[in-house]
Amino acid sequence: MGCEDEDAVRVPELREGASLRVVFPDPLLSFFNFENPETSRVQFDLYTQNSNIDSVNIYATFTDVSEVPSVTYPITPAGQPQRRQLVKTYRQSDFDSEGALRNATITLGEVAAAMGLELSDIEGADVVNFYNQVVLTDGRRFPEAIPLPDDYNSNTVTPDIEGRGVQTSSFNAGFTAFVACPLPAGFATGRYRIEQIAGEPDPFSGAPGRFAPMQVNLTQTSPIGRTFSPTYYGFDARTFNFNLVCGDLIVPPTGAGLSCGGPSLGWRAAPTPGEYDVASDDVLILEILDNPDGACGLTVDVPLTLRLTKVE
Repeated sequence: MGCEDEDAVRVPELREGASLRVVFPDPLLSFFNFENPETSRVQFDLYTQNSNIDSVNIYATFTDVSEVPSVTYPITPAGQPQRRQLVKTYRQSDFDSEGALRNATITLGEVAAAMGLELSDIEGADVVNFYNQVVLTDGRRFPEAIPLPDDYNSNTVTPDIEGRGVQTSSFNAGFTAFVACPLPAGFATGRYRIEQIAGEPDPFSGAPGRFAPMQVNLTQTSPIGRTFSPTYYGFDARTFNFNLVCGDLIVPPTGAGLSCGGPSLGWRAAPTPGEYDVASDDVLILEILDNPDGACGLTVDVPLTLRLTKVE
């Protein structure tokens, strides 16, 4: 029977990581109001379990979609990771005894100034992506690195946390805020008829459209977000999300959960967004590119136009 030197057995010292949650109590303050840019702001609460915070740094990128192609600030040399600009810093003393910082705000003016822009340079449908970084008093950073204009580098502590890619119950790595226009109550909700009015047919069934003509129910997911469940390639109840942004209909990249054993079928926004009349929700036009990932051996990025017509 062998012997073991108990003094030689060492248990690794465990150190506390970082926690940070971002909550928007008022949905109307989760986007920048384009109608009042001088006073426009996003407002949120921050929560942490840490008592050893040196700083919570909020960085941002700003995408000007009015340019063709769109331009993202801060301007980054080709071939380098997109840089991000510091917009706001909070300290441990800003949090109360329960680890809460309530009614934190970032104004559209602060974003513009950080990017070297004027408020007049910002238009509806522009996008601000925010990236959170927590720096602890021992120098560790979560996430470990955020590319900045001054070639900033930081300690390596958590290689699994990169950019905004980590969203857990204890750490929110970032959030997105559109520059948008408030909508009337009930706008673009209820029963609509969907039709594919331009684009290729279904290559499997031969149906005239990849989205079947049918009635769908538009429901509100946020002040500017809507969702409905169309039939796509003959499969019912696919989830289709979009945002109404000052006359433009912005469609996020979406996987439909359908494949031929490889990439998933789905869609993304076309370079020129669909449109709606800000004074009427009778007709909504969605412009998308179908099959961006080249699933099932089909052509990539096939343009489709969908029309949603309100059912009285």
